Amino acid sequence: MGSTDILRGMRLRHRITTIIRAASFALLATATGTMAMGTDKSKRDRIKVAILMFDQVQIIDFAAPYEVFGQAGFNVFTVSKDGEEVTTVMNLKVNPEYTFSNAPEADIVLVPGGDVREIELDQETLDWVRENKEKARYTLSVCTGARILAASGLLDGKEATTFHGDFKGLAEKYPSVIVRRDQRFIDSGGIVTSAGLVSGTDSALYLVSRILGEKRALTIASRLEYDWNPENGYIRGLLADRHIPRLPGGFPRDWKARRLYNYGDAESWNLEYKIDPGKSREVIYYLRSKLEDVPNWKLATSSDLLSSSWISTIDGNLWHLKSELDTSDSVLKISIDKTATSH
Repeated sequence: MGSTDILRGMRLRHRITTIIRAASFALLATATGTMAMGTDKSKRDRIKVAILMFDQVQIIDFAAPYEVFGQAGFNVFTVSKDGEEVTTVMNLKVNPEYTFSNAPEADIVLVPGGDVREIELDQETLDWVRENKEKARYTLSVCTGARILAASGLLDGKEATTFHGDFKGLAEKYPSVIVRRDQRFIDSGGIVTSAGLVSGTDSALYLVSRILGEKRALTIASRLEYDWNPENGYIRGLLADRHIPRLPGGFPRDWKARRLYNYGDAESWNLEYKIDPGKSREVIYYLRSKLEDVPNWKLATSSDLLSSSWISTIDGNLWHLKSELDTSDSVLKISIDKTATSH
């Protein structure tokens, strides 16, 4: 065999190798694309998710579920009353894709929260929510979006949850709703309500598990690097600050009390407020007088006018509440701890 024949053979082998590699890459790209979309169905045939948009909507309330549903391969779109640009609570501008009049029918209707004081009174929005609930397989609220569902009458006689700071407000304004603070999300027969903010990730994963199976939902959670526990996730409404007495009306505005820190767990909590130096002593007097009027809390110790502690038995547990004013930087510190089990 001459050198020319050898060269021709090498070129042929190179061409064959190139063709095989190209075919392999094409096959891999097709498989990867199918995995990313989550389904080989056309966009028209995929599960449709309609997200209600309105001014002062909370970003994470719609963005987190959007990511989950998008990863599942669902067809996700945004809807508002008039299709005009909306401004979120943190001034993000969003252009909804559809109006109430031209939005496609959806399998899932997502109602996010935020500042809902205006939208929960908007009859056109409430009508749209009610009408689309009848067409959808699931209606999902996140955070204070539960108020919109309640105002629509969809939560009458049903268990529901919401943002931890709105348990009382939701229950008082909509007494026919059975408000639960001990669940991250609740499915009341196709109407799913979520606790606050990032809880919408959990409820969205739950709906994915209902539609595509739990294995698929767990796969999506892993891809998102999200520690999803379908049975027992983080429940904000059960943390220790729920036992801190609420002062009627809070601090007077002219005191310029600014919250610095607010953190803890199920057995202890810490709050710190920056106080107008000129109002420091007035604040501590006010706080003490208000606590004296709170049922079931008793003064335990008072080392001086700037520090006092209180005790109360709640659900069989002894809790210790302490208030202290640091005069060096005018910071009011409030803490609560579960100290023992009462027998």
